[in-house]
Amino acid sequence: MTARPGYREDRQETFPTPPPAFEAHGQEPGAKAAREPAVRASAAGRRPRIVIVGAGFGGLAAADKLSRAAVDVSVIDRRNHHLFQPLLYQVATAALSPAEIAVPIRSILHDRPNVRVLMDEVTGIDVANRRVLTRDGAELL
Repeated sequence: MTARPGYREDRQETFPTPPPAFEAHGQEPGAKAAREPAVRASAAGRRPRIVIVGAGFGGLAAADKLSRAAVDVSVIDRRNHHLFQPLLYQVATAALSPAEIAVPIRSILHDRPNVRVLMDEVTGIDVANRRVLTRDGAELL
């Protein structure tokens, strides 16, 4: 193998250890902290409720990950389908039909019992009262 210009094979990079503030409480320095969901149960003992606004790639990925946690998830989107935009040009050139790149959101999340899908538009967020306001007048907790 030939050496690349400006590259030293014997170079070793060292990274500083994180300060103690970032280590888990009660663990020895350098030990990895267990990853726990950053969701707490409400004072009444109910399961935490999470609202995801938008069912794009990020919203669907978040709903998928949260479906494995002990939380109730609501996904709100103004459309009832997820559009896979990277293939949109193939619809424009008639290589694919629109039905092949637009999938109903409910069918994507149908096998996740703690996830519900609402077709509505979010008009505001009431942070003080922890509510999501929608165009139809619904208030989600």
